[in-house]
Amino acid sequence: MIGALLLALTVQQSGPVWVQPGQHPYTVSSSSMQPGLQGGDVVVADRPRGECGATTPTPGDVVIVDHDGTPWVRRIVAGPGQTVRMHQGVLYIDGQPVPREAAQSGTAQAFGEHSSVHGMPFSVWRETLPSGRSWLTLDLGPDQPLDDMPEIRIPEDHWFGMGDNRDNAVDDRVEGPTAASRLCGVVVRVARSQEPSRVGARP
Repeated sequence: MIGALLLALTVQQSGPVWVQPGQHPYTVSSSSMQPGLQGGDVVVADRPRGECGATTPTPGDVVIVDHDGTPWVRRIVAGPGQTVRMHQGVLYIDGQPVPREAAQSGTAQAFGEHSSVHGMPFSVWRETLPSGRSWLTLDLGPDQPLDDMPEIRIPEDHWFGMGDNRDNAVDDRVEGPTAASRLCGVVVRVARSQEPSRVGARP
C-alpha cells in the first residue's frame, strides 16, 4: 500500500488503475451505456466489504451487476415498490413520465467507428428524476423493439436497471428486476477513457 491507495489491474486494459481501499475498477465491455460510457472505458466502483449484495443504490446511480459471473454496468432508475413502464420510448416511473429534453441529434459518427450506432440517425435526451438526478440517453428512433414494456412493480429487495443506450441494451426490460444480491457496487468515477474530458466524472 502506498498511502491510502491500492494498485489494481483491469482486464482488457494495459497499465494500472489506482483506487482507494474498498473500490474496484471495471472495464465497460459494450456500448449499452452510450452516450455516457463507451466500450473500453474503465470505471471505478465502491464495493462495500468487497462482495456483492452489500450495495444500496439510489435511483440514478450507475451500478455493477453480477450477471452469471460477468460484471455488467447498468443505471438504476427505480427501486423496491415502485412501478416502471416504457411507452413509445419514454420511461414512466410510478405512472408518471420521467421528464426529458432533447440534447443532441444527427448521425452517430461522433460515437466512433466501433460504436453500435455508427452512421445511424440518433437523438440524445436528458432524463431528470424528481430528485434532480439526470443523465443522457441514446435513442435510435421510433418503433424499436425495447420502446414499449408493460408496467411492472419492482419486488422487495430488487432494483430496476437500464442501459442508457435504450435501443441497444439487454437490461431489466428483458430480464426482469435485478435482485439486490447481484448488485456489486456503485460507480463513482470514470478512470480511463478515449475521451479525456470524461475522466474523473461520475456517470
